[in-house]
Amino acid sequence: MIDSYGNLPLKIENYLEWEKKIFAVHSKRKYRFKDGAWLLSFATFWLIFSFFMMFAFIWPLFTTWEVTFTTNGVETIASFDNLKPLIFPVWFMSLFIVIGLFMLWRSIYMMFIKKWSFFIGTDNRFIIFDWKQIRSLYWNQFSWDISMENRWELWDLSLSLLTKKIVKSKNNSRAVPEIIHIVGIKNVLDIEKICRKKIDAEKVNNSIHS
Repeated sequence: MIDSYGNLPLKIENYLEWEKKIFAVHSKRKYRFKDGAWLLSFATFWLIFSFFMMFAFIWPLFTTWEVTFTTNGVETIASFDNLKPLIFPVWFMSLFIVIGLFMLWRSIYMMFIKKWSFFIGTDNRFIIFDWKQIRSLYWNQFSWDISMENRWELWDLSLSLLTKKIVKSKNNSRAVPEIIHIVGIKNVLDIEKICRKKIDAEKVNNSIHS
């Protein structure tokens, strides 16, 4: 058995019971580093744009002592003596800043805060344990689409499922395969070989019985 961790948590051992483990790997993080980096770049752009809009809107208040803007076709003037007209537009722009700050925190969480997960392969199943829940998948639920990506001294392994999820965009929605990422492992070639062998065996078995 390929084991990159040692003794598994007792909760997993009790769950597996008699099942023979083919491999057990400990993923350093739940999310890929590049996914967090992409979100960080987007959050930074979002915040710069939001702060610029806020600054450009209220700056005249400190130079000419008033801000003039149009609301429903009506010209509105706000000043230090009458700040009430500014409440809604400032609140609306602050909402964009809060969203940007949330995305920034989320990206840092994905990139640097460890979210440990265990991935265990048996003769019949592929099991994911991430401290909060256990997910069990049979090998016939996977497709042949397997990819590996090098990240410094470690590797990321991505396994595609046959099941699809709906991703909505502005103009349409599309079905994309669900992908399981095993992030930050060393013996990726051995794990990939085992996974592909088990998937191939299930495909052959299904074709025989179909």
